[in-house]
Amino acid sequence: MKAYGPDASLTSSIDHWAPYYIERIQALLDGKWESHDTWGGLASGMLEIGPYSDLIPLRVQAQANDAIAKIKEGRLHPFTGPIRKQDGSGWLAAGETASDSELLTMFFFVEGITGIIPQ
Repeated sequence: MKAYGPDASLTSSIDHWAPYYIERIQALLDGKWESHDTWGGLASGMLEIGPYSDLIPLRVQAQANDAIAKIKEGRLHPFTGPIRKQDGSGWLAAGETASDSELLTMFFFVEGITGIIPQ
């Protein structure tokens, strides 16, 4: 993305799905395939955060790297309250963490996000 918008992209998420696809297709070939939800994230290596733009101050990059390490270690969950919905109404109380199911069915933005979700 940086090549197309050098001043517009601060970083990107990078999905590494090849190992997952290989594992799932092998399970199908072995007759062991079963349908299930997959939530592979930073800890699994399925998701990575791309290089940071030089526009991001080094101290902020360090804070982001610290947060990524904590997420990978299971010491930080990005959706832990207090978090309010975009309209200011409550969603997660202090210390409450959203479940995978809640995140999957989350059809609203959180406070601080500008925009609308198309209906």
